[in-house]
Amino acid sequence: SGASSNAHQTPTSRPHARVRPLKRHATRQRHATRPTPGYMVRLLLLVASSLCSPVFAANESSDSEPHVAPVPASTVCQNATWLTETPIRRLRGRQIVACGPAYAPFLLHYHDANGHAVWEGLDVDLLVNIAAILEFNFTILPIAYVPGEPWDDILDRMIWEGECDLVLTWWAHNANRSNRMRLLNGHYDTSVYLKTRPPEIVSDGAYKKAFSFAEPFTAEGWLSIIVVLMVG
Repeated sequence: SGASSNAHQTPTSRPHARVRPLKRHATRQRHATRPTPGYMVRLLLLVASSLCSPVFAANESSDSEPHVAPVPASTVCQNATWLTETPIRRLRGRQIVACGPAYAPFLLHYHDANGHAVWEGLDVDLLVNIAAILEFNFTILPIAYVPGEPWDDILDRMIWEGECDLVLTWWAHNANRSNRMRLLNGHYDTSVYLKTRPPEIVSDGAYKKAFSFAEPFTAEGWLSIIVVLMVG
């Protein structure tokens, strides 16, 4: 997968940024497998149908009656009359604002020699493929992290204050977040794997080395030692 600055350019009111396909990192400590094409199709349909959709949350005044939380007033959700279209066509020609914290190997952020912001990582590769299928453009913005700010408050600020439409990288699911926004199911396997050396052919001299302790004595000498031990 790949991306270019022309295909996914930022709006004129935003700083210029580019996205690049992921490079392999030799120091990666966890194994992350790419999603299958079939799962990616289901994922992109879920992305298209979830953006700007109402979230059913528990009503604070009642333990049994749910209420519909207000729709976030983010960039693509303003005047979202296009929600009547089918999910696969909803984002066609739209400009999606994505954001997230730098978290290798999912989202990496740095500046090139010309001072342009560059994004790459597994989530960028996935977003490039989804954007190509759903035919939308996207901008990736860094999260303005405030020291001491809880992560739940950061999510609320990004989504409910309209800073971005889609939050990237890995986020833990909990009841508070699920009641406030739509969380997608995991699409990467980040299980820790134990690795061993590949099997090797044992050399012909291994058997001889295993019994090298017997070399100082002849067969007659060992037989004499065994007889003495048994008699004694």
